[in-house]
Amino acid sequence: MLYNITQLIFSSGMKNLKLLTTIVILMVLINIALLLMLWMNRPPKAGPSPGGSARDYLVKELSLTAEQTKQYDSLRKGHHEAIISLQQDIRKRKEDLFATLGEPSADSAAIDAAAAKIAAAMALLDKQTYYHFRQVRARLLPGQQQKFDQVIQKALRIMQLPPAREGHEGPPGGGGEELPPPPSIP
Repeated sequence: MLYNITQLIFSSGMKNLKLLTTIVILMVLINIALLLMLWMNRPPKAGPSPGGSARDYLVKELSLTAEQTKQYDSLRKGHHEAIISLQQDIRKRKEDLFATLGEPSADSAAIDAAAAKIAAAMALLDKQTYYHFRQVRARLLPGQQQKFDQVIQKALRIMQLPPAREGHEGPPGGGGEELPPPPSIP
């Protein structure tokens, strides 16, 4: 049958060229329509959409009342103001620490102290965020609290680092071994 169609197309000249062109155009249009249907019928993504915010997601997922939304917005604003300075402090401390990379006389004790200050500031940031979420949770109804706990746990799983991919051992020199101690500086 395929032989007959091929013979028909190539034996009749211009008439069949128009038919072949029409078939190709029709197939292209069908493919475009199929791709559009697949794209339009994608399942919705869980979590906040790229165009949406975490605030909108929480308000929707927890079915917050107008009063709860107002309280949440107030808590959120206060939390944001509190952590901005912490984030800036952490960023500045990291910049200062890594600015010493080129210094041959960088002192291990000073590096340890700087890293400890960064860790302390990051711990404070985490505690601020934890207490913020506790304040938000305290303003929710019991059913909303359960949903809130699920949403927070899901967000934490998303924020965790993905597991190492198979075939990738990590940093050069293998993975899992201890780094050599820093060189002693006279």
